[in-house]
Amino acid sequence: MSTLILCSSSTYVAQAVADHLRLLAHKKTLLFITTAADIEKGGKQWLRDDRQALENAGFALEQYTIEGKNYNELREKFQLFHILYFSGGNTFFLLQEIQKSGCKTVLQECLKNGKIYMGSSAGSIVAGPDVSIAKRLDTLSRAPELQGMIGLELVNYTVLPHWGSEHFRSVYKQRIPEAYDNYTHPLLALHDNEFALVVDGKTEIVRVV
Repeated sequence: MSTLILCSSSTYVAQAVADHLRLLAHKKTLLFITTAADIEKGGKQWLRDDRQALENAGFALEQYTIEGKNYNELREKFQLFHILYFSGGNTFFLLQEIQKSGCKTVLQECLKNGKIYMGSSAGSIVAGPDVSIAKRLDTLSRAPELQGMIGLELVNYTVLPHWGSEHFRSVYKQRIPEAYDNYTHPLLALHDNEFALVVDGKTEIVRVV
């Protein structure tokens, strides 16, 4: 059974995710991969909030980055954890480092062996077939070694995170018309208080009240 959890922000859904995983009898060791955020500037309070929410929900986590790692290093590290969590940040930088490290192949192997992929914001976008939708959300120039826009292809749609958020309203007002004209993949808009639970390719939207 393959399981993915895709959200906009784990700050708002961490406890609900933990409850669902408990129902599925999964343990909760989590590798908190910060690569998408590593390139971002500022205090990154949102990243600290996401991590704290996961810890409060009972996840035993370790912080990690795939930047500078290779296939063998990732394979060895990933096998130690039940959940592989990819944080928010710059989608293009994250995909660049996925490409350079061989992470896509490692993740495919891990999912076949029962590991859980969890993405937040950029980590959710990159799980889909194409990340070009993020061009108005993130700075492409921060990933100068990026080789194309093909994502992890773990699902057949692209997540639009933070749907309904005031902070992203103006961006989406500009981006959505372009997406309808030029984007060829299905889009899944997720509010901050929602997550997509994907089990064996079937997606269920869970809303946290």
